[in-house]
Amino acid sequence: MNYKIEVVTTSRYCYINAISDTNERIGKICIDLDSEDATRYKDICGGKKTAKIVLVSTNANACGNGVATSMLNKVIEIFDNYILYLNVVPLPRTEKDKDKKELINFYSKFGFLKYEKDICVSTMFRTNLK
Repeated sequence: MNYKIEVVTTSRYCYINAISDTNERIGKICIDLDSEDATRYKDICGGKKTAKIVLVSTNANACGNGVATSMLNKVIEIFDNYILYLNVVPLPRTEKDKDKKELINFYSKFGFLKYEKDICVSTMFRTNLK
């Protein structure tokens, strides 16, 4: 599958889009650059720049083609001096979609670690800054 990664930034958000060669958006990531809930994680963030990955989504027909991997690699490249975090919330649409455990394993490949102090939602952090 051929696609390109595009980056759109506003004052508060950054959007990473995967665009197919037919000009269809087949994946998207939304990053909040000023999330209100970052203050909950002072023990990890400690005044460092933080960004919250709010959404990671790939079209059902593009799953398994490395689209989410490419987009996450772009996020890590752009935000290499940020502490990144996300809530692990599966968006089940098809049988190919990952469950919570599979998502935790997937994000772990990018250096995200599960935050054990959160009891309401599974949160993961990537703190290895460059």
